[in-house]
Amino acid sequence: MSLSVAVIGAGVAGLTTAWELLNDGHRVELFDTNSGIAEGASFASSGCVAPAALAAWDWTGHGLAPGGGGMLPPPWARNLAGMAWLRQRKRQLATEHLNAVFDGAHALGQLTEERITASMKQLHHEVESAQGVLLLLNSDEVRKGIRPGLDHLKRAEVRLFEMDAGSARTAEPALNADVPLAGAIALPTDFVLNGRQWLALLKTEIVRMGGLVHLRSQVSQLTSEGRFQATTTGSQQAQAHQFDAVVVCAGHDAARLLKPLGMAWPLMVLNHCSVSAPVRDPLNAPNGAVIDAQQRVTITRMGQRMRASAGEPLIPGSNAQAVFRRLYQVMETWFPGASQLHGAHALVQTWQASCAHTPDGLPLVGRTSHPRIWLNTAHGSRGWTLGPGSSRLLADLITRRPTSGPVERCSPQRFGRTT
Repeated sequence: MSLSVAVIGAGVAGLTTAWELLNDGHRVELFDTNSGIAEGASFASSGCVAPAALAAWDWTGHGLAPGGGGMLPPPWARNLAGMAWLRQRKRQLATEHLNAVFDGAHALGQLTEERITASMKQLHHEVESAQGVLLLLNSDEVRKGIRPGLDHLKRAEVRLFEMDAGSARTAEPALNADVPLAGAIALPTDFVLNGRQWLALLKTEIVRMGGLVHLRSQVSQLTSEGRFQATTTGSQQAQAHQFDAVVVCAGHDAARLLKPLGMAWPLMVLNHCSVSAPVRDPLNAPNGAVIDAQQRVTITRMGQRMRASAGEPLIPGSNAQAVFRRLYQVMETWFPGASQLHGAHALVQTWQASCAHTPDGLPLVGRTSHPRIWLNTAHGSRGWTLGPGSSRLLADLITRRPTSGPVERCSPQRFGRTT
């Protein structure tokens, strides 16, 4: 049965949801407050599509909390709300649950890879990408710290290679020879994608298939019957809409839409930073993607630009200069001279994105307690790894098709009462 579906949010989750539902024969309209697509958390991410490792790296590495791992909680959690969220995260990621959580993330990551591959065939277009991710181990202590993560990957029969320092430098010749390196983990099936380029092509395909895209459109007054108001920027008059189903893919803004319906989830909104700069000397730049395992920073090269992302997450509104300095430092440490990061002629872009995190790190995907309201949101900082897969999972649920995805693991009901 063909349904009329509104998708709220035009980032990676929203655009892939619209594309999947159109392919299933539904009528779709997409709404976003920004003037263009992917201008929120999807704008300046690393673009890593890492079905194996990165989908669960925060959970299997140095500690339960991003930026954690020490005796003290990370700075963003040093308040009552942050400590309460960390306690729930610790319960969700206790040893007896960790395998199941990793399996859910791994399944979504594999589904993401399948859907991106399928979209490329449908789009008949090449998108910039680079195959393989190299995880750099600065010391034997860091190697020991990531051992639990490697054990999860091996249990899932993920293809990886443990390298010594010499082999790592052969694989990535531009690595700074003066930086100590204990070895690396090569993940050849993971890859980096020019995400905005891909989403631009996907938007064109959505319009070609009959989908409607409403940009600069603020959604409000969402009701359980699938009704809402949409106000275009510059207009004083709101337009009423009603759909058979409404899918909220609005990231951290989902709480604003859902709270009036009495729905809330244990989400932590954190800002994640990135720095992007032109490649000055290609010989000094990475071939693809590397991850500094100690600093939790991903460096990617896409065409003639380099990007460093992640590091310490921040409370929205806090000063990010220290995080940006760390990203500069990590880029210059591993690839000195590859980009001009300082001075009057530097063409550096910095970016902060607000991401909603669930305690177990998996997104909220599925029907809410209101039958017409669905979710595909809260992907944390791993929207590119989990988003396209969760969109296929959601489309299967709406269309009532069999799915092999982690339905229960991602269900919005898994945290109990939402009111």
